[in-house]
Amino acid sequence: TPRGRFSSYLVASGLLRAIAAYVDDPFGDPLLTGVDWTIVTALRKNRDERRRIARTRREGADRPDVLRTGAWAGLPVDPQGKLISKEEYERRKDEWVPAAADRVFVKSLMQKVVTPGKMAGWIAAPERGINNMAVEYEYVHLN
Repeated sequence: TPRGRFSSYLVASGLLRAIAAYVDDPFGDPLLTGVDWTIVTALRKNRDERRRIARTRREGADRPDVLRTGAWAGLPVDPQGKLISKEEYERRKDEWVPAAADRVFVKSLMQKVVTPGKMAGWIAAPERGINNMAVEYEYVHLN
């Protein structure tokens, strides 16, 4: 019956609270705590969503930052530094900017080196190793 379930709940939650108080860790009613947590969480999510929507309306959609610094940043110039038209820049930029084939070539140069004391071709050798150990010291045993 509903009364029996309710009274069983009261006894069980009272026993839990009594044990918690005895070990000096009091807490409230488990059912009410769960309801409170659910409501507070739902309200917080709703509030955060409304703030996100308002910010998007106010500032526009998030876009990644693009770092453009210096006096020439964002200006259409050729490699010699001469100011050119935007159309010419767009037409000729593939001549000046590395293409996909160039990136593949550079990647082919980057070969893995695991021999102690040897350095990969794209890394400058340090003056000394970690904790003043020799550069040839085998820090990691790969075998």
